[in-house]
Amino acid sequence: MAIEKLWTPHNDYIKQSHLYHFICTVTEKYGLDIDSYNDLHNWSIHNLDLFWKEFTDFASIYWHKKPKQAVYLDKDIRKARWFEGGLLNFSENLLSRNDEHDALISV
Repeated sequence: MAIEKLWTPHNDYIKQSHLYHFICTVTEKYGLDIDSYNDLHNWSIHNLDLFWKEFTDFASIYWHKKPKQAVYLDKDIRKARWFEGGLLNFSENLLSRNDEHDALISV
């Protein structure tokens, strides 16, 4: 049974997305050939620490103390350590914009 795609966003809509701009950022910075979510996903799997470092930079995460690495992997994935040594204030990051945008949406 073939899965029918229900919707595809218009190209102008895609080019206004944060994901598109993130792909452009890492593509240009590292000379990569990434033109889709799947390409980005594959790159992130093979460059896990670098992906998360780039994402936190792109997302303008404010750190009081930056972690040395985004992730320390273990053979047992449940023992992986994320952003060890990093210190941030979650609320400060949510409220960092000084405008009328929503800081938090809850359903």
